Amino acid sequence: MEGRAIVLAAEPLARRYWLETRALVASRLRTASAFFLVFGCAISSLDLVYFPQRTFPLLLVCAGYVAVCAAAVLLVQQAPRWTFPVTALATNALALSMAAYLAQVDNRAEMLVLALVLFLKGGLSCCSPGACAASSWAASAPRSATGSRSQPAR
Repeated sequence: MEGRAIVLAAEPLARRYWLETRALVASRLRTASAFFLVFGCAISSLDLVYFPQRTFPLLLVCAGYVAVCAAAVLLVQQAPRWTFPVTALATNALALSMAAYLAQVDNRAEMLVLALVLFLKGGLSCCSPGACAASSWAASAPRSATGSRSQPAR
């Protein structure tokens, strides 16, 4: 009986912990979204200086950023109990949007495939160093004149 009393006494503490954590994540979501939109769109717009032909894809991806961030903030405000899943989905949606933009403008579909593989493995939400290093290495592999990956000499 004594063990049961300890568990019952800990339940309000655990509930308060999760409520405070949820409120903290929700407040940081607003701040992080604003930070991402200001700096992410500003840095992305530097593409316009060097590649003016990318105007439409860039505007499309920036509109997607705004839509994802706004939807996440509104969903968390309206349904606070969904803070954690909404935050994880928004983070992954932003990462996939970036990968889709790069795949479209650089004609490198393997960038999108790598992002999808990382997404399915949970690598984007966990930011595992091994997955990030592997995707960076694969993206920077040398290309031949035809645009395909160069094969090592045998």
